[in-house]
Amino acid sequence: MGSYEEFQTKLEEFVSAHLPSNPTTCRSKVIHEALWGTNLFLGHEVSLLDTPLLQRLRGVHQTALAYLTFPTSLHSRFDHSLGVLVQANNLAVAVQKNEPLENCDLSDQDIQNLRFASLIHDIGHCLFSHTSEEVYTLLPIIDEIKAHNPAFSGGKAHEILSCLLVNEYFSLLEPLIR
Repeated sequence: MGSYEEFQTKLEEFVSAHLPSNPTTCRSKVIHEALWGTNLFLGHEVSLLDTPLLQRLRGVHQTALAYLTFPTSLHSRFDHSLGVLVQANNLAVAVQKNEPLENCDLSDQDIQNLRFASLIHDIGHCLFSHTSEEVYTLLPIIDEIKAHNPAFSGGKAHEILSCLLVNEYFSLLEPLIR
């Protein structure tokens, strides 16, 4: 893959194949997690969790290669994403509940957006997390992406890939949302 245009085409194909085309078809689900307890995940969140793109995060170690030295450090990017959603939701609900309404700009839709962003914030991570990022940062396509998108100039490779995946996903969903 040499050019930015080829990369965009591959990204579109990847997202079409790996993300749900209609995230409203799943039912909400209760997930029991050792650290954060029992939590409700909404239907559109479950549809994303069930995709290969998010499921692959189960195999991406949150702490990269640290588990080789600390064998019980086994949490994954998937576990981490669930926890980030739970904690972001708890924080947002507490702010919304404890602020007088006239001072609270946090709507229910804002909380839904925050939950979604929390869930997908790590989708650009690759095998061994930040450790592998040192390798794929060297790929010429990363520099080409940065050249085409000045907003990415200071971004890390996983942040850029996450952003591109999310933007592509939303462009596919836009007709369904309208």
